[in-house]
Amino acid sequence: MSANRESVTIPIFPCRSIDEQLEFYQVLGFELTYRQAKSNLYACVRHRIVELHFFVWKQLDPSASYSMCYVHVRDVDAVHK
Repeated sequence: MSANRESVTIPIFPCRSIDEQLEFYQVLGFELTYRQAKSNLYACVRHRIVELHFFVWKQLDPSASYSMCYVHVRDVDAVHK
């Protein structure tokens, strides 16, 4: 994340499994920046355009979850490369 920003918003999402969540985002090119095992499972990943945090919520029903975050980029092809 840019150190020049005055402020930053980082979404924190629930997930059922930190391992599955991290595997998914690392395949997309995100880097693991933090992982907490105790007392609560928590992890952070970062891509050059966004940072995302996750916590475990075992009762989460993904099909009924409305957790979301919209990330707008000017040039999605450049981000993909």
